[in-house]
Amino acid sequence: MKQIRIVFIVGLLLTILVSFPVWRKPAERLFGYPGDALGLLGRTVYLQDKSISGGGKFVADMNFPFGFYLPKVQEVLSLAPVGLISHFANEVSAYNIWLLLSFPLTTIAMFILLRYLIYSFWPSLWGSLIFTFAPYHFWHSFSHISLAHIQWLPVFVLALLGFDDKPSRRRAFFLILSFLLVFFTSFYYGYFMLITAAVFFALRIIYDFCEKGENYLTRQRLIGFLWTAAFGIIFFAYPAFLAYQDYQNAQVFSVEKSVYQRDFEQLLYLSARPWDYLLPSANNPFFGKLSENFRNSLHLWESSLPRRNFFWIDVGNLEGTLFLGFTPLILAFYAIGNRKRTRLQKEIFIFAALALIAFFFSLPPFIEIGKFKLVLPSMFLSWLTLIFRTIARWGMVVMLFISMLAAIGLDVLLKNIKQNWQKRLITVVAFALLTIEFINVPPFHFTDISKTPAEYEWLAEKEGDFVIAEYELDDNIALFFQRIHGKKLLARYYRERLPLHDPDSREKLRKLGVAYVLFHKKSPFDKFNPTNERAPVGQVLPPPAALKEYKMVFSADNTLVFEL
Repeated sequence: MKQIRIVFIVGLLLTILVSFPVWRKPAERLFGYPGDALGLLGRTVYLQDKSISGGGKFVADMNFPFGFYLPKVQEVLSLAPVGLISHFANEVSAYNIWLLLSFPLTTIAMFILLRYLIYSFWPSLWGSLIFTFAPYHFWHSFSHISLAHIQWLPVFVLALLGFDDKPSRRRAFFLILSFLLVFFTSFYYGYFMLITAAVFFALRIIYDFCEKGENYLTRQRLIGFLWTAAFGIIFFAYPAFLAYQDYQNAQVFSVEKSVYQRDFEQLLYLSARPWDYLLPSANNPFFGKLSENFRNSLHLWESSLPRRNFFWIDVGNLEGTLFLGFTPLILAFYAIGNRKRTRLQKEIFIFAALALIAFFFSLPPFIEIGKFKLVLPSMFLSWLTLIFRTIARWGMVVMLFISMLAAIGLDVLLKNIKQNWQKRLITVVAFALLTIEFINVPPFHFTDISKTPAEYEWLAEKEGDFVIAEYELDDNIALFFQRIHGKKLLARYYRERLPLHDPDSREKLRKLGVAYVLFHKKSPFDKFNPTNERAPVGQVLPPPAALKEYKMVFSADNTLVFEL
């Protein structure tokens, strides 16, 4: 317990360091950048203010008039804590607290997993910091709170290893429980871990047969699998039924309906590229500029090709930052090369195989080489489902097993050295190199939300239940400020089909019940956003000529408000 407390304090102190200055004013500064985080926070708070809880409901105020479908099966463990903490703190503070807690919680979980495998403190701590402060974790914490909570992944792997070592009813229960924690935090990670578990047991069968000439499926293990299946049915039968109802209830124009209508082409563009694993994070103060220059050069070169090849299209910083670190990779390969000199031969083989398989799952379904298509393993996953379109996120699974292999590699290296001073030196160098490779501050990453735009304060004072139509503004930002003014938001479906430059749009908007039109000349967060690096900055949009026929009732720095 003493070591766990020390590890938690280390993780917490490092989190405080990299999240500066958010913790100084957590109610006014959001960790990360404008994007999905703003929309999620605004939607969650708005529903809470309206006392809307539970699932299976359409919320007409969002995406009017179609409504926003509130599913019965949600990533409740990534969202519910925000609501609970908000009873004691501002909603933005609650979001920041729960988001940033993912870092020290991950440090503890990964440390416990590594201590189960190796009995050395420093390699275990080093491996836990690799996984916790991986660039992937940071970039998704800037936008996706569910993908930021990676602490349950090591817990699931620990349960998997424990069940494999000695199958029993208790360990089967723990395995399903850990999967529940993963699944109801992030559906993506639940999907990944389900496939990882299936591949893990397949590898165990192959390993025992090839290395030992034994049958892995003993009577004890078969009974353990039966217990696992039984607990799985008990805990997942009802959520599966609710998920089917969600699918039936979601409407065509609902935000949630699009989840079931993914296009295969999205897998091509939202998959990883091999170099993503070797490019340092763009916000690394030492090597970030090199990565940024490479990505920009690649983008320019791809744009000049006579025929577009999706493989050369850069997926962007948010999904494409999958850097594993050169030091972790070197020590991971060291562990693989020296596996026969350790007691973890089986584990090293399986972790390396799982990392390699996850790597191929993250790549595009196929690669075009001239007139031929090279089919990759992710193609077979696409046959299962297209719901999980961003397969680049398999990179987190690669990082998980590389972290484990790297910690084992450092442990093996230290045990092969006799001089204590040499052990200390190598340990210090390992921590120093990891810091240089993974550090991403300065600058610090936060969004100042202390000031509410004047147009939303003006709307908040207007009485009545009416609809507003916001043009030239990201939907997530609109949702975020809906919690301020409380008015209904016209669906994007109509805003796209009723452009303001069309003189006929005015009457059609009035028939839809729109009381005010907001034309945003510039975003309220008009600064460079690394998670959307190619979005224009400093661009002021001129109002369409047709707006002269509208009655302007309010003017702010960046927004014009017209009454219909």
